[in-house]
Amino acid sequence: MLKCYNKKVSVLNKNMRYLDFIKKREFKDEHIK
Repeated sequence: MLKCYNKKVSVLNKNMRYLDFIKKREFKDEHIK
């Protein structure tokens, strides 16, 4: 059960990092325009 929970948490962390990355990229793109 704990393993399953850890997997979900790691996936969540990856998604958060990915969203953060996209936000930063969009932010940079806005500046370039």
